[in-house]
Amino acid sequence: MAYSYSRGYYKDTRGDEVATAVLEAYAKGIEFDALLTKNKQVRTYWNQIQSEKIRAEQMREKERQRQAKLAERRAIEQAQKEEVMAKLSKEELEAFGLINKKRASKR
Repeated sequence: MAYSYSRGYYKDTRGDEVATAVLEAYAKGIEFDALLTKNKQVRTYWNQIQSEKIRAEQMREKERQRQAKLAERRAIEQAQKEEVMAKLSKEELEAFGLINKKRASKR
C-alpha cells in the first residue's frame, strides 16, 4: 500500500494507483475480469470495496429490523395503555395521573 505526505497531510495513494492500473488496462483492451486475475492490487481493492458494500447493506438491514421491532413494541405498549385506560373511570385516571386534573381558575 503506497502512501504520500503532501503538505504535511497523510494521503492514501493506493486508490490513485488502482485507478491508473484500471485505465491503462482498458486502454490496452484488457477486460475487467482479466485485470482482476492479473493485478493483485486491483483485485484486493475491488474485493475490499465489495465487502464494504455488503457490510453497509447488512448494517442498513439490521437497523431496519431494529426500527421495526421498536415500532412493534411501542404499538403493543400503547395498546396496553389504552386498554387499561378504557377500564378505569375518569376519577381513577386523574388519581393515577394518567390524565390531567382540571385546574380551578383563580378568579
